[in-house]
Amino acid sequence: MEHLTRAGAFDSLGLRRSQILAISEPMLKFSASRAADLARGQASLFDMLDAGEVEESCTVPIPDIPEFSAQEILDNEKELLGFYVTGHPLDAYSELVRAYSSLPLREIDSAADNSSVRLAGMVGAYTQKFAKASGKPMGVLMLEDLNSTVECMLYERALTAMNASGLVLKPGMPLLIEASVSKKDDSERPRIIVEKIMNLLDAPTFYTEELHIHLLETELDRAKLEAVAALCRRNPGTVKTVLCVVDKDDTVIFVELRRGGSVVVTAELLAGLDELLGPHHYRLKAKPHQSERPQNKWRSKPKETEKA
Repeated sequence: MEHLTRAGAFDSLGLRRSQILAISEPMLKFSASRAADLARGQASLFDMLDAGEVEESCTVPIPDIPEFSAQEILDNEKELLGFYVTGHPLDAYSELVRAYSSLPLREIDSAADNSSVRLAGMVGAYTQKFAKASGKPMGVLMLEDLNSTVECMLYERALTAMNASGLVLKPGMPLLIEASVSKKDDSERPRIIVEKIMNLLDAPTFYTEELHIHLLETELDRAKLEAVAALCRRNPGTVKTVLCVVDKDDTVIFVELRRGGSVVVTAELLAGLDELLGPHHYRLKAKPHQSERPQNKWRSKPKETEKA
């Protein structure tokens, strides 16, 4: 009963999953008691009532309690069903995934050999193994986005840098990686070899070229503009800030903030914009990603293979 509830089997009842779980035990106990009475041929006061009165008398009070958190609901769906139903953990980071990925994971097969890619997603699974040839530790990361999953390899240099940064990979953690693509021919599934890895929430600080703040003329007032300007001044940096003002005729006017307008894009800055303007009022423009890698003139080392 609990697993069915947490998987969403009873959502059609119109109650929160937390409420259904809260009343499931008393309802089951009542049903078991009534079934036992009927099996013994034992009458009860309910048998003297008409159908409407019986329904009202058998009702278990439904508590007014909050729903499980969105993350808990998604975790339960993934654990019990093997896939998400009501959403995806990356939905909250869709703007970051859009801005900083050089291509979606489903298109990784189209990447050329020896090219460089920038991929955004979340940790589906992560394990550490040892290379058979050298015995050195290596990591195997399953990176997921909204539509696909790819296997990424972390060898000694990337693994050492990740450990030195303090980043600990856990399922569901949003990530941004820079990686090289290796494949013998177009028919081969490419090997993704991680060169740099970070929490996706830190990507705006390092990879943003411009911050576009979207405003509607009908919603503008002096106090709001001053608050946005003050927020930018509290986060000085080198990223160009552009106000995109939509007037009553749907004409977009672009205004670049020069004096005190360049910022460093942090999670705090973006949260401040959400608080001042509401969600979906900014857009991030990433620095261009160079997909071509310099050709290696030296003979490459044999690829390390892992052992469990």
